[in-house]
Amino acid sequence: MKKCLLTALLALSAGFLTAQTCNPQYQDSTFGAWPDTTTNFDTAFVNIAYIQVLDFKAPSDAGDIDPAYSGATINSYRVTAVNGLPSGFTYQCSAANCQYNGGTAGCAQLTGTANNTQIGTHPIEIVIQATIMVGSFPAPVNYTFSGYRLVIEEQELSTTVLAPDQVYIYPNPASTNINIVNADLYESIEVYGVNGQLISQQEINTSEEKLDISDVKEGIYFIHLIKGETKSIHKFVKK
Repeated sequence: MKKCLLTALLALSAGFLTAQTCNPQYQDSTFGAWPDTTTNFDTAFVNIAYIQVLDFKAPSDAGDIDPAYSGATINSYRVTAVNGLPSGFTYQCSAANCQYNGGTAGCAQLTGTANNTQIGTHPIEIVIQATIMVGSFPAPVNYTFSGYRLVIEEQELSTTVLAPDQVYIYPNPASTNINIVNADLYESIEVYGVNGQLISQQEINTSEEKLDISDVKEGIYFIHLIKGETKSIHKFVKK
């Protein structure tokens, strides 16, 4: 299980991630990655910009990864290859040169836009190199992890849209609040993640409704404006 956690921990490190704030709630963890390989990455949809953020923390003792290295200190680690990414998808990490010290937390994100030829499941394999201390001497140790997958599907919005051109949503991307102009054309709001999970819902009470997204993690979401059997669906990005 610990090896599976480290799979995610070391997965997203290629390039320099700009304007990315790591989630502070994981700073005090021993080690791990969020989401792990059980939850896995959110689904990507054709022709919709994709963002997946991964938070992680490495252990200090290499024995937490492999008992054979128990007592050896992980001085640092970095990703040397990420295999299986569809064309047009890239990884960026929160540290320069994608290198982290042992026992420290970081984060990274996967971005890209899928096309119709990429529909399906893409296994992701991560190759990392850790530098461990054997006595007073540093030694490189290579690991290959598997278990992550990127699922790409065709986005199907089979819904009746009521006056979509009369509704305006701003700002987009947003970090704390989204304003919905002419919201009173509808009765309620539901917010969904790209995996179809319901994030929040509320009744509409004003013509310019405010949607609080301060507690929503970074990524792509869909606002469903609902009136009876009709919907208007709008995509937004939480940054």
